[in-house]
Amino acid sequence: MTIKVNQLSKSFDGKKVLNDLTVTLEGGRVTSLMGASGSGKTTLANILLGLLQPDGGSIEGLTEKKLSAVFQEDRLCEQLNALENICLVLKKETDCRKIMNQLEAVGLDEDLGRKPVYQLSGGQKRRVAILRAMIAESDFICLDEPFKGLDKETKERTMAYVKKAIKGKTVLLITHDVQEADYFGGTCIELLPEFLNGIQVFA
Repeated sequence: MTIKVNQLSKSFDGKKVLNDLTVTLEGGRVTSLMGASGSGKTTLANILLGLLQPDGGSIEGLTEKKLSAVFQEDRLCEQLNALENICLVLKKETDCRKIMNQLEAVGLDEDLGRKPVYQLSGGQKRRVAILRAMIAESDFICLDEPFKGLDKETKERTMAYVKKAIKGKTVLLITHDVQEADYFGGTCIELLPEFLNGIQVFA
């Protein structure tokens, strides 16, 4: 499922954030999006997810597709436990044991999985948010700085889990970390705000 972004524009309070941006996200692969803060990375993600409307341009390839995301914020229901947060995006007949197995794959045991989210640490919440996006049925996954706040060992373990989970899917990974982009492969695009969304593309 290839996604084509054609001459996309978006302004906030008269300030252009995206200006005639044209990029292609190749089907079944990871596209890493890099760039300085304010270059429009998250704005592009929110438009792709349907959370913002562009001022101009078009997007091809997302009609009637299932979307999943990890946002910069965890966006969890604090009173629910990890298992319940994940089940919110799943069908009712979901096997809870399978979810627990995946929680364990990123270092969250059953006791943690059954604690209210407000009792979890920041890194634990982050992993719940990541698993929710991975387990949800989706055609396109958007990951906006998904591994921030994780210590080195936990990050490596979680990245390995994500790499396996996204295999064959169309993914946009927003990151400031070149090593993350290299790890997931695919294409790397850098937004250049000084040229109002001129881009550099790296294979």
